[in-house]
Amino acid sequence: MSRKWIFLLIALTSLFWSSGQPQPGQTAVSLLELAFEPLLGDADTTFTAVVKNFSWEDMALVQVTAVERNTNESMELRPASAPLAVGPRRRANLNFAPGKAGLWTLWVQGTWLDGGALSTAALLPVATAGSTTGEIGLGQTVEGLVRPGTDGFGIGVWSFVSAGSDDVAIELDRNLTASSALILLDRQFRELAQDEDFIGNITLSPDRYFVLLQASEELAYRLTLREGLRGDQEGGVIAFDTAVSGLIEPRNDVDIWSFSALPGEVAVITLRPPAVSQLAGELLLYDAAGNQVVREATSFRRAVRLTYLVPAAGEYQLVAQSFNQQSSGLYRLTLMRGPRADENVTLRHFQPRQGQAPAGGAQAWQFQGQAGERLVITANALDQAFDPYLILYGPDGVEIASDDDGGEGLNARLEITLPVSGLYTASVTSYDGSSGRYLIEILRP
Repeated sequence: MSRKWIFLLIALTSLFWSSGQPQPGQTAVSLLELAFEPLLGDADTTFTAVVKNFSWEDMALVQVTAVERNTNESMELRPASAPLAVGPRRRANLNFAPGKAGLWTLWVQGTWLDGGALSTAALLPVATAGSTTGEIGLGQTVEGLVRPGTDGFGIGVWSFVSAGSDDVAIELDRNLTASSALILLDRQFRELAQDEDFIGNITLSPDRYFVLLQASEELAYRLTLREGLRGDQEGGVIAFDTAVSGLIEPRNDVDIWSFSALPGEVAVITLRPPAVSQLAGELLLYDAAGNQVVREATSFRRAVRLTYLVPAAGEYQLVAQSFNQQSSGLYRLTLMRGPRADENVTLRHFQPRQGQAPAGGAQAWQFQGQAGERLVITANALDQAFDPYLILYGPDGVEIASDDDGGEGLNARLEITLPVSGLYTASVTSYDGSSGRYLIEILRP
């Protein structure tokens, strides 16, 4: 063999050994690795903690400890025979049954026979038992369920991998009366964003991320991972008991949404900038004839909410825009159906009338009022289990006042100075949607 080929063989052999063995300057973590199978699960899942020893020559004695971040509860993972010995270039499996939901960190401590030691960790989000977990991809919508644990608190977990090329938005569609939290975490469990149902236009680096859904009662939902919103693309039809997302960009952008309603229906409308938005927005409502009914502005991170008693059948419009074109940002628009007021009964001052609120609905009473007139309106329960809730609408159909327990006990009482002259509507429903008899009366303070 020629001297040239001998030198080449020696060089290739040296390259092989230097690439396979730990070299000076390598991090110690490269000798020890910890991973999970499966990646996601709930409190009833038995996970496999996979420990890998990347040393070429030495056996490692390994100890694994699990710690829950919020409660600091810990447990040691033990093999059938202790201590756990992992040979060179080998792996070992340990079962991990968390038994409870939370953000778990598994610490692995390795000690080599030559006296070296190091530790590393892996993170595992665990859902409450029976709650949905899984992978979600960009452009996908998935359905799931959050079930509370024994402490009355529920967690669902989803994961996705970002390519890092575009902004993303996360939408949670659920019963709008339910309380929820939507949380985005990175691989190190650092919180990147949190909102009740919408995280929008957040830029992510290429990596794996986790979406946590929290609820205090059983929650069925749909979760959507989509590209970030773009200005001048929102608007359209919004149905009762739904929410839509939008972006005011540029500052003179105007989004127009429409909904159909019948006489006596009550529209509860909310325009809310999510936590990451810088929008100071404005909400306008137009009736079926195209007349502007109300114009309300939001401030930074503050929602505007209005309740509207629909006077006539037709198509109504909601306009979302920036207040004085001074800001831009994301918003969440919600349209809910309030207790329907199907019956309008004339109510006169100082003449108490008995009524009955239907289950899930309301009874409406109308009276003439004069601008500047000061009145007290009461709704007192006649049935012991009935908790009356009183709402006053102005002549334009917009709610101007409401009360639950302002009177004696659970009774409702409103004291108000009427802003304009016209036909007012007092609507009586119940706080919990039940049916019941009551006595309504208009008095002077």
